Amino acid sequence: MSNDDVLAEAVRLIKSGQKDAARAILEPLLQRNPNNVQAWIWEAELFSSDSDKIKVLENCLKNNPGNSQVIQALNFLKSRATPSSSPSKPAKPFSVSPFTTSPFEDSASPSSFTNTPPVKPPPPVKPAPPFSTSPFTTTSPFVTDDSPSPLDSQKKQPPPSLPPAESAAPGQAVPPEKKTAQKRSKKKDALIFAGVFVVFLLLVIGYAVAGFYSNSQIKKSFAAQNCEAVVGHSAFSVLYPKGIFSNIFEGHDQYTQCSLKLDVEQTVAAKNWGAAYSLTREYLTLYPQGVFAEEMHKQSVETLSTWGKGLIADGNYGDGIEKLQTLTAAYPSDSVVPAMQDEIQQAYLDWSQVLRDGQSYADAEQKMQAALVYFGSDARAEKIKEELVNVYVGWGDSQIEIGNIDNALGYYQKAGEASQGKADIDLLIAKAYLKQAVETARKNDFEKALAKVKEIGDAAKSEKVTTEVNAAQKEIFALYSASNSQQAMDAIAESSSLICNGQSSPTLPIFGVNKDNTRFSFINSLGLPLPSGWAAETPGELHYVACAVETETEVETCSFNKGRNAVIRLRYDWALKLYNAASGEEYASQILEGSEPAKCKAKESFGGGIVEKKSYGNRPTVEQVVAWLESLNLRK
Repeated sequence: MSNDDVLAEAVRLIKSGQKDAARAILEPLLQRNPNNVQAWIWEAELFSSDSDKIKVLENCLKNNPGNSQVIQALNFLKSRATPSSSPSKPAKPFSVSPFTTSPFEDSASPSSFTNTPPVKPPPPVKPAPPFSTSPFTTTSPFVTDDSPSPLDSQKKQPPPSLPPAESAAPGQAVPPEKKTAQKRSKKKDALIFAGVFVVFLLLVIGYAVAGFYSNSQIKKSFAAQNCEAVVGHSAFSVLYPKGIFSNIFEGHDQYTQCSLKLDVEQTVAAKNWGAAYSLTREYLTLYPQGVFAEEMHKQSVETLSTWGKGLIADGNYGDGIEKLQTLTAAYPSDSVVPAMQDEIQQAYLDWSQVLRDGQSYADAEQKMQAALVYFGSDARAEKIKEELVNVYVGWGDSQIEIGNIDNALGYYQKAGEASQGKADIDLLIAKAYLKQAVETARKNDFEKALAKVKEIGDAAKSEKVTTEVNAAQKEIFALYSASNSQQAMDAIAESSSLICNGQSSPTLPIFGVNKDNTRFSFINSLGLPLPSGWAAETPGELHYVACAVETETEVETCSFNKGRNAVIRLRYDWALKLYNAASGEEYASQILEGSEPAKCKAKESFGGGIVEKKSYGNRPTVEQVVAWLESLNLRK
């Protein structure tokens, strides 16, 4: 951002009450551009006391000598903090105090002290009475302009008068003894006045001496960096206010520096990172060249680093990232910045992973977009882009699971755009349709699923798509072979019939894949089933197909009525063949004979023009088939 954009953002933050955030971007701006007067004025806005505002503006004036706007602001603040010492015409007041309203408020351009409507100037300060001999004879630093001095109270007392009875009559001379009494009374009054004056003068001198002594002790302790001893003079700032004595005693700044340093140490020990950071920034703003400036700089960096990492470790990624970003913005040239950028990158990646795991894809997308804006052209943005691709792919996959192919294809398209051609969009689209086909198979519609897979395979333009097609087909076959759905049962019957009729071998690799269960199918003209435990219940269990062809074998022909009639005795036989269900190859064969028909009778009647009769025995049984199969030792 340009300097103007940074300043505008700082103004917005100040108006919204976010002073710490405003300070974090104002101070780097002032380090880069110390001649920016408006930035200095907004920096002063961050402090509540006039003395701190004065300190900031004095730093501004060092970088902008002779700037009338800054001089005018300083004069205003100093006149408000220090009473006038002599009668003079009041200085022309600011139209608006630079610190009572926002410099940009109600104005089309940045802050100005002259283009806002004037306000009524303050009344002129009442002049103090002139000194008689020294500055301490009529007033002290704590006597205000409106309160009488000890001398004033003496001067306002009327001289003592004689009792009415002893007053000399008009025109008569005062007796000598009365003159003597009057002289004694005046002398007494003079002595009282002199005593009061001496006491007052001694108090003023003692007050001044105590101030210079305390100031010297503070300087001595400060030079030794003994801040505990410095802040031990806590009464100094109360008895000798900074607003009055700042030009006489430098101990005020030293006291403030040590107070801030000790407060920082205390808040760090308590792990109150927010307060610790604010205090370090306050010190660096007021005393950029202070004795403890380097220490405060390091502590500020360490505070933000520890604070941000701790928040991230607790799962508060947003606040943690914000603290680390504040660090990199406030101290862009610090040696820890590259490591902090790595921390920010990893925090964004971890945050996205957590959101993806919870299927909060919209939030994950928003965080990754914010990370891309933050890193810009930095090389760290590449991993962010890769994670954004993962977000879109996961989002698309989630739409596939609920059957929303159109939405899925849209997210896959975004994944391709985010990867800038690195992602194979055709592969993603193919995977979407293949996942849909697998879901169709899970609903036991295997024929439709396999048809879709074949369509995608025929249109495949890359080896990767072909690989995905084969994987999906294999998954569907596995589901098909383990299914006991009607479609699976129909597949068993159809494949078995084709094998028994010698028309073709099975085309689907779904038969006989279950190695734990060897089962059979039985094809016969009567539709007789195999008993439970022998008949395959899934295509995967079907290892063998038993085919039975029934024939009639003539056992005997009995003639009657001189050969004009006959009874033919017939036996049912089953020609059994056993085939491998997966390959269609013949494995074994057997002839099962039925029972013999009944013997011919000695006499048989033939009526109704019947020439011959047939007599059948019983057919072979399924039990005979099972016995034969069992003799082959195939069943598991």
